[in-house]
Amino acid sequence: YMFNNLRSHIYKIRKTPLLGLALLWPILIVGLFIAYYSVAAWSTEQKITGYFQTIALVIPCLITLLCTYVAQQEQRAGDCFNILCVGRSRLRTFFSIFILLFVLVAIGVILSVAGFYLLWGQMHVAAYVLSCILVLIPIACLLLIQLFIALRFGSSWCVALGAIFLLVGALGVTGLLDQLWYYLPSVWAPRFATLMISNFFHSDNIIKVAAELRHGLFFCLVFTLILVVLIPSWFHKWDGRPSIGDE
Repeated sequence: YMFNNLRSHIYKIRKTPLLGLALLWPILIVGLFIAYYSVAAWSTEQKITGYFQTIALVIPCLITLLCTYVAQQEQRAGDCFNILCVGRSRLRTFFSIFILLFVLVAIGVILSVAGFYLLWGQMHVAAYVLSCILVLIPIACLLLIQLFIALRFGSSWCVALGAIFLLVGALGVTGLLDQLWYYLPSVWAPRFATLMISNFFHSDNIIKVAAELRHGLFFCLVFTLILVVLIPSWFHKWDGRPSIGDE
């Protein structure tokens, strides 16, 4: 039954620009960075770190676009009638949407990392794989937050939150939030990747890097698990109307 829900949601978006956007942005970002790095005077570590940080900052933007579109599409379908009343279980419908969006974002991230490694390299493949996995881990938390905001409050609030996530994430990579990044979902992905790359180039800092990663991953996983419990519970009782309309 979950597969049928997924197939239904895929059918809804396959003729929209979102599917192309989710799959084509890796090609664009790889091409731009490879062209820029061919003339840039940065060190290898700075180039790889900058690339992963950029991917991590693109993720909240992509999630915002996907969640906004899904929310608007379902609102037009009779105040979310399809996701609330069609099928035997609301929760299966909700998680099928979540899984589809997660897969779209994850495929884009994997393609962007794989393309950069194949065309530029300069770091061991294991470091690329681990950095990619660490970037993927926070996606679930960001998706749950944005899905909730888009459905509960409307797409305008989702876009506003996406802008805040982008701003906070950008501040996080500058080092201004060194004492707070553990508690900020939009900073987790860029900071995780930065720490992993730093560990590859500066193996003498492995103890410090491992401690920071454990601390950050702990809060990321705990917060995600809390959302996995709370948001579906809310969705199960939701009446389908945003509290603040966009229309």
